[in-house]
Amino acid sequence: MEAEIEKFTVEIVNEYHTGKDGGRKNELTNAVKISLNKIANRIDRGFNFEVRIEPPKPLPQDAKEANEVKQAVHTIQVASVNMQYMKLEGPPILALPEDIESAADGEGKHKKRGSARKDEPK
Repeated sequence: MEAEIEKFTVEIVNEYHTGKDGGRKNELTNAVKISLNKIANRIDRGFNFEVRIEPPKPLPQDAKEANEVKQAVHTIQVASVNMQYMKLEGPPILALPEDIESAADGEGKHKKRGSARKDEPK
């Protein structure tokens, strides 16, 4: 699973990152990888995701571009048939690292600095 997430991470960032800053690209790569791990963990725990798309009203004038749009819409519509909720029993099979408690409360690894009360030691 980790190898596939790494592969998808590289594909996603290479396709959608348009900047020239290598540091920013690395930051985006890390964020995409963390997000894909979280999605995979949630799917393994029984969450399901629904993906929908409404076809664009005016198709592009360029025939090649219009065909690409039609193909993309068709791919999403066909894939949605295969996505269904399954009642999963037993422990999850994935073992991807994720701090579930922090993700649930929205905190993450970084705590705000200077949040100690004045009467508490820093």
